[in-house]
Amino acid sequence: MEIITVQELKERLDQGESINLIDCREPFEYEEYNIGAKLIPLGDIQNEHWNGLAELKDRK
Repeated sequence: MEIITVQELKERLDQGESINLIDCREPFEYEEYNIGAKLIPLGDIQNEHWNGLAELKDRK
């Protein structure tokens, strides 16, 4: 997993880079505004949701 700044994310998205983005906010926060990230609330990261992302582990 790579942690980047908001500015780096914007630059990469503007350049059309394919990024697997995970939003770890709560559902009500995600509903207010999201940029197309996959929602997995922080409390669920270690549950079954995380295992479903195994195929993305070697991708950005």
